[in-house]
Amino acid sequence: MTANTALLEKLSKIKTLADEAQDTHECQTALLMYQQLLNKHGLSSADVELTAAMQAETIEEVAVYTGRRIAKWMRYLYTTVAKHHRCVAAINKVLRGSTVYWQTLQFIGHKQDAEIAAEAFKTALDAAFRLYNRYLLQKAASSTCFALPGNGQSERNNRSRYMMGFAHGLEAAYRQQEAETTFDIIIMVPADVREHVSGYGKHTIRDDAPIADSNMVAGYNDGFNIGRGDRLAEQT
Repeated sequence: MTANTALLEKLSKIKTLADEAQDTHECQTALLMYQQLLNKHGLSSADVELTAAMQAETIEEVAVYTGRRIAKWMRYLYTTVAKHHRCVAAINKVLRGSTVYWQTLQFIGHKQDAEIAAEAFKTALDAAFRLYNRYLLQKAASSTCFALPGNGQSERNNRSRYMMGFAHGLEAAYRQQEAETTFDIIIMVPADVREHVSGYGKHTIRDDAPIADSNMVAGYNDGFNIGRGDRLAEQT
């Protein structure tokens, strides 16, 4: 990709953000940045429109996880990654009568966005399990009365709280990175992707429980650090 092509693609994305802005401030901010870059590089809107027309993006549906049951924390992590990578989070369910037999998590978005979101989710999921095991080992090493747990209900509950904290921490890191970007341009799902899924049944989960439990606090800190170290896909 030449530098000029990269610049035109960047301008096209900024113009799209302006067109899809949800309030006047966001629109004006994006348009200001757009006009400044046009003037700086001696380009016109016609150059950007031609590039956008020549590079229409396909919409992909990328499956990232399949199982009979999907934990609440995993769905929270999944919807968080989707929201901050310009994708729609969809859960496809296979039913046997009224019973859910199989569920699949899918990212739906422009091809590059969906692929990046899928990679970010898998990376975050691997990191969450690895860091949770490290957390348990650290607790065992720091306490003479702490024994590594088995796989009982209590252990599953502890792990779920840690993982939910991890998802909250990752989301906080994403939000902080986006707030630090020039002109505070937010990441939004493109209009054509929203139209593509307009007839879909989408299921998302939010959990606003306070991060008070020690397991959640540990997970939150680890998730935040992973989020700060895992660079967001460049959208502008």
